[in-house]
Amino acid sequence: MKEFKDKYKLNNKEHKNTFTLKELLIITIIFGVVVCIFTTFIVFNVTKNNVFDKNLNDIVKSYKEITSTYYEKVDNKNLADSAIDGMLEYLNENYSKYLDSEETESLTDSLSDSYKGIGIVVYDNGSNYVIYNVVKDSESFKAGLKKNDILRSVNGTTITREIALDDISKMINESNKVNIVVERDSKELSFDVDVKNVALPVVNYRIINKSDSNTGYIYLSSFSKNAYNQFKDGLETLEHTGIDSLIIDLRDNTGGYLNTAESIADLFISKNKVLYSLEYKDSEKTVKAKSDESRNYEIVVLVNEYTASASEVLALALKESYGATLIGQKTFGKGKVQVTSTLSDDTMIKYTTAKWYSPNHNNIDEIGITPGISVKESKDFIINKTGKDLQLEKALEFITK
Repeated sequence: MKEFKDKYKLNNKEHKNTFTLKELLIITIIFGVVVCIFTTFIVFNVTKNNVFDKNLNDIVKSYKEITSTYYEKVDNKNLADSAIDGMLEYLNENYSKYLDSEETESLTDSLSDSYKGIGIVVYDNGSNYVIYNVVKDSESFKAGLKKNDILRSVNGTTITREIALDDISKMINESNKVNIVVERDSKELSFDVDVKNVALPVVNYRIINKSDSNTGYIYLSSFSKNAYNQFKDGLETLEHTGIDSLIIDLRDNTGGYLNTAESIADLFISKNKVLYSLEYKDSEKTVKAKSDESRNYEIVVLVNEYTASASEVLALALKESYGATLIGQKTFGKGKVQVTSTLSDDTMIKYTTAKWYSPNHNNIDEIGITPGISVKESKDFIINKTGKDLQLEKALEFITK
């Protein structure tokens, strides 16, 4: 009987491996089966995706022919961008679009958790640049800078109103440490402040005492990634101080991350109650409260025409699964969910993946939410943030009765 022999060396000694004809035949059969399965898999997938491959090939072919033989010079990148933009335009849907690099940066910044700086907000009071706010726990806060400090110099450069605020920001961010001189109570004070990432504040809160009742007030400007932690910290601070009721202000909040809205709703709504549901192309998903946390005091949610998307998710979750009252004006009406995908050249595509529904299975897309109590905003308050906040006053009147 013939033998299949393989010689190899191990530890400088010669060894022999021998396979009988029967063993060789078994190996050959097993190898043949594996190849057959693999070939079948490839053929199946090629056939399955044949239409897709053909369409993709047509796109590539058109791109190559235009860039190589068109009678005028063509910008390859702009041509590719136009192709992507055309696909999103074809969907003919308001929230699905191609974002160029500037639009991508703007969207990313609006949902960012932090920015590089020292944690101060500066405004022009007509005579000087004045610190309007110092972000809590920021480097400026730790160094001792305070609201109403007048900015006098940055890194030795005297600050006048002829210098743009953007230029002052650049002076601060060009190093890891900055020297800030301010005027406070007619005295000049100098501070050395580290330049680090600063958490963007998206929550303001306070207690409003009226009719012997302590009402907590929380304004939420965006559903950024850090919004939940800021909201929870503010809520717990208010509750520790002692509140009888709560006003959540979602006016001008155009949305953000859906899971942030979900987490905030979960602070109030009892476990296993519905927060919202999603309708995809081929499936549905119901999202319920998961935590053991819940509240039982009166809640009013302030809304207006710029309350949109994740804000509307939270507002309806609180209304339908908690019993909150909505006061203000009809909301924007965005009942769809988008995802983003970043491309290789710092651009992005944003497209809709699902419709969302309230706990009572209402979809408000292009309809909006009509509040239980409608109150128009004061024109002066909208433009100058002065005068009476009629919607907040109505909320306090309602909640303290």
